[in-house]
Amino acid sequence: MTGADTAHELKALALRMAAVVDVLESRSEASAAGMSGARTHLDEAVQRLGHRSTALLQEVATGVQSATRAAAEEALGPPAATLKTQVAAVLRSLQDSTRQLALEREAFGRQQRRALWIGAGALVLGALMVVGASAAWVAMKRKELAQMEFAKQIHAATAAGALVPCGDGLCARIGASPRKAGKNGEYVVVE
Repeated sequence: MTGADTAHELKALALRMAAVVDVLESRSEASAAGMSGARTHLDEAVQRLGHRSTALLQEVATGVQSATRAAAEEALGPPAATLKTQVAAVLRSLQDSTRQLALEREAFGRQQRRALWIGAGALVLGALMVVGASAAWVAMKRKELAQMEFAKQIHAATAAGALVPCGDGLCARIGASPRKAGKNGEYVVVE
């Protein structure tokens, strides 16, 4: 074999190998695309399975809860009903007590306001009584003061010799020309 034949065979071999590589590449791409599709399909299947599992768990939980509630009601039926009645009675009693307490508080407030008004009235009445008593005391003291002034004048007249005891009475020195006093001149002014 000659060098030209070998080169030709090598070229033919290189062409065949390139064709094989092209076929392998296209099959590899098809296989990768198929695997990507399979992976997407598998992901979707897993997601659907997850949703179905969640729904199934929810259904199971609801069923268990309903069955538990039914079993509890069946087992505790009469005691639970009695307890419910007792709780309702206690609640009504508490509401009645609250209303009664509110009424008593309102009545107490009225009593306090009444006591406040009575106290204020008593203070005003007491103040009026103090003013009246004070006015009476002042009038009495004025009268006493007037009497003391009169007694002072009599004492001064006695000390000056204008009034002197004579027998069972008093004598007054009236001077040579007495001055008369009073509405009709029935009095004489002592000097």
